[in-house]
Amino acid sequence: MQPVRAAAAAAPEESDEERNRRFTLLLDGLDLINQGVSVFDSRLKVVAANQRLLAMFGFPKELARPGTDFAEFMRYNAERGEYGPGDANAQVEERVRLALQFKPHHFERTRPDGTIVTVTGVPISHGGWVTIYTDVTQLRNHERELEE
Repeated sequence: MQPVRAAAAAAPEESDEERNRRFTLLLDGLDLINQGVSVFDSRLKVVAANQRLLAMFGFPKELARPGTDFAEFMRYNAERGEYGPGDANAQVEERVRLALQFKPHHFERTRPDGTIVTVTGVPISHGGWVTIYTDVTQLRNHERELEE
């Protein structure tokens, strides 16, 4: 996977108000996507996260605030058992260590509630990454039924 190229930067004469308006439009657009989407910068801080991501994982709205640390998402998940048994601190540290490598990744995991999610992360050319979360539960159940 190639790094995603970031959108063109704002014009130097663009006001803060115009930048905020464009950012709000971008977030509104992300909320229309039927997949979870998160964007983190090179310091592992949230740039954007859509409502589908919050709903899919039951994340509180506050986690989607720009500037929230990636580790807070991982801690929230670890403390509710999303990563299985084990020390939550160690689970968070491992995921942060892997995230700091900024490598493309694609995997599938079954959540404790039985939901099956594919996770695809792609580095961004200026640092950070975009991750897409897709609920494939119905697809996997259908495949299992066909096999039986």
